[in-house]
Amino acid sequence: MRLQYFSDLQLKFTENKKFIENNPLEPKGDVLVLAGDVIPVTLIDQYMDFF
Repeated sequence: MRLQYFSDLQLKFTENKKFIENNPLEPKGDVLVLAGDVIPVTLIDQYMDFF
């Protein structure tokens, strides 16, 4: 099994969110691990397009 991971995406920052929108994560592994600060859980409803 191959793991792919990303850490500290900080999608709450506009520049980071735009970067991910313009450069989507390409699947390279069997499992994707999103670690660190991705988005505050209180804002997750606003970022469901990412998940």
